Amino acid sequence: MDTAAMRLGNGVAACARSATWRSVTLLVLAAVGWVVHSVTAGSGFTASLVSEFASTLCVGGLGALVVTLLPLRGSAGAALAAVSRPRYGALEAVAVGLAAAVYSGPTGTHLPLVAWASAVAVVVALAAAVLLWPRLRGGASAS
Repeated sequence: MDTAAMRLGNGVAACARSATWRSVTLLVLAAVGWVVHSVTAGSGFTASLVSEFASTLCVGGLGALVVTLLPLRGSAGAALAAVSRPRYGALEAVAVGLAAAVYSGPTGTHLPLVAWASAVAVVVALAAAVLLWPRLRGGASAS
């Protein structure tokens, strides 16, 4: 019996697990940086150093997470999207939520609610189009 398909399946699953752990680690790194930056008080050199380091850790972690989750060939995002779309979607949603919370700052965003709702509607429409495109394209070529 040929077991190549089983070995390939194990390799794909291991790749998806690795991609999940890498993404979750970057998410935790960014969250820890955000929390440390938020609780750092004081105006001395040490407090400023810790605050700036934590801020850099947070923004760097978020940037790395965004790039990691892009579904480009060979990336963690591509591995997750190929194996488990719900897991990929959940990680994307948490990452985007954390990024929105971090970048809105302590006073919140200065965009009107209508602009936020419009942006959310556009993103949801694009996500639905991306999910439906292979089905529509596959159905059109079959007939």
